[in-house]
Order: sequence, then C-alpha cells, then structure tokens
Amino acid sequence: MLAATRRDFLKIGPISLTSAFRAGSDYKALVCVFLRGGMDGSNMVIPLRTAAQNYRVYQQVRQGLALPQRSLLPVVAKGGDIYGLHPRLGALQNLFQEGKLAILANVGTTASADLFDHTVQHEQWSRILPGAVEHELATVPHTIRKNMKLGQRRQVYVCTLGGFDTHGAQLRVQGDLFTAVGRAIGAFYSATVALGIARNVTLFTTSEFGRRLMPNSTEGSDHGWGNHHFILGGAVNGGDVYGEFPNLLAHRHGIMIPTTSREGYGATLANWLGGIGKSSLGFL
Repeated sequence: MLAATRRDFLKIGPISLTSAFRAGSDYKALVCVFLRGGMDGSNMVIPLRTAAQNYRVYQQVRQGLALPQRSLLPVVAKGGDIYGLHPRLGALQNLFQEGKLAILANVGTTASADLFDHTVQHEQWSRILPGAVEHELATVPHTIRKNMKLGQRRQVYVCTLGGFDTHGAQLRVQGDLFTAVGRAIGAFYSATVALGIARNVTLFTTSEFGRRLMPNSTEGSDHGWGNHHFILGGAVNGGDVYGEFPNLLAHRHGIMIPTTSREGYGATLANWLGGIGKSSLGFL
C-alpha cells in the first residue's frame, strides 16, 4: 500500500498559465505538493517552547496522538520560538536551519459551506492551480532546466501524495507518509541546487484541511480546518514561522480556525511567480 502511495506522490504535471504569468525575462516555477486526505499538520509542526505555549500544552491537547518530546526535531524561528518537526522530517529540519525552508502556520479556506468535505475543499485549493498533466517528480528539475533553454518563462507543477485521511492508526500511518515526504522533497531541492536553478523554483505544500487536535476513538483524528504548510526554495525567506501559530487550548472542539487565508497564501506565491496578487506574507 505504501509503495503505491509513494508512486502516486511522484506523479506531477505542468499547468498552462495565463499570459500574465508568461511575462518577464526570467524563468520561475512553482511546485505544489498536495497532501491528499487532510494532512494533520499539528503533528508536523509542534510548539516546544514559544512565547504562547510549550510541549506540555501540545501533549495535553493531543493526548494519545502526542509524539514523544525527545523524538521531535527542534527548529528555532527568528524570534527565538522553538518548534519541533515530526521525527521523519530530518531533511526538512536541515533545510529550515539553512534558511531555505519556511513554515506558514494555521492557513486554510475562510469561507465555505462544506469545510470538512474532501471534494469541495480539494476544489477550493485547486482554484489556485487549475489543471494538471502527470510527470515524474524526480525528473522535474531536469524538465525545468530544458524548458528554460527553450525560452519558457513561467510554469506550475502539481504533485499528490494520498493517504492522509488518518481516521485510524494515525501515528503509524503518518510516520510512513512523512518518511516519503521528507525524502522526496529533500532530494528534489538537492537536484535544483545541483542544476543551478534553486532560486528559480519554489515548492509549497497544501491539503484540503487540517485535522482536529484531539484523538477519536480509533487512534486517529477527524477532519478539522486550519493547517500548517512548508515553503521551500532558494528564493524563500526561510528559517522562520510565518502567520499566527494558534494557541492549542483556545479552539472549540479542537478545530483550529485559520488566521491566514488560502487566498493570501496563493496570492503571495502568485506575486512571486509573475506579479499576480498584491498580498505578501513575507516568506517570498
């Protein structure tokens, strides 16, 4: 099952863009990593010691879903707050420390009648990046390099890893998934560096929604709302956490209400890509 899931993750494709994206003389590409199913970002980025809370708060709220503190990979934001990454994301810890990876906290759709519906929320996020053709993630840096030589200026790629709808056995399932995510994203960035295109390519993650903070009765978590995401690349203002990280004790029924909108996230990425959108969250 995991092998098939990993193969699905390595399928990505370029998207045709509007003439506004094609403007300009320099090449830029966005690579969207869509974590299908509703990825539990609250076990991807954990507050260890921040101005607002610490690991004990996380442990109290997450209960049986809490990861052991000693297993977490510490990263220090520019303001001094300390967070822990999931233990399977070692490559991303290194990239954060090198200033190439940023974290955007508590982002999500801000207006929808079907907040917990996979199909509806997938459509909401897809509005940022319409359409796709499958391609191998491992070859994308080389494809980008060829397209630069052919005179292409702006492209967007989308890839999908499924399996994140963790209503049961979440700790085991998510651990396997994050192993695939960390290795693939780390290898992708290394390839862009080797080809000399790291500053031309920005990778970012999305998912339909986050998950509720407290566990359900089957050692999993149910659909939530706000979520945390990664942005990676040579042009990224990395080594920091952007947006407003939520107080884990303050959310009714364990559902984090987003403080950064999907639209703001997309506008910042689009602004970097080709001048579409006026919002800037600071990570690019």
